[in-house]
Amino acid sequence: MPWFEKPKQSPIAQLPVDDPLVDHIAAEASRLSGSNVSDDADAMARIRDSGARARAALAAGSSNAKVELPFLTTRGGRPFHLRLNVTRAELDRIDAESPLPSDGSADSE
Repeated sequence: MPWFEKPKQSPIAQLPVDDPLVDHIAAEASRLSGSNVSDDADAMARIRDSGARARAALAAGSSNAKVELPFLTTRGGRPFHLRLNVTRAELDRIDAESPLPSDGSADSE
């Protein structure tokens, strides 16, 4: 019987859950669609995945990253497709405005 090793997690899967870029994408999707996508678990899972991919592409040196999520939600009974372009400068601004600690540590007393 062959032995199978568990595949290592991709770097994308190791990103933190509380990502300001994901929050930004969710806010834009809610604004553009007119519905609160943060209440939809499936939509948020797709947004987190796309946000992680966009962050990884920008960290690898790309100047911009496309976020394309077809059929993310509905607007007026019709499917809503999210298309955003995130630039490196926009990511830097989003991260700078984030209240999250940059080193991942939390204050504990």
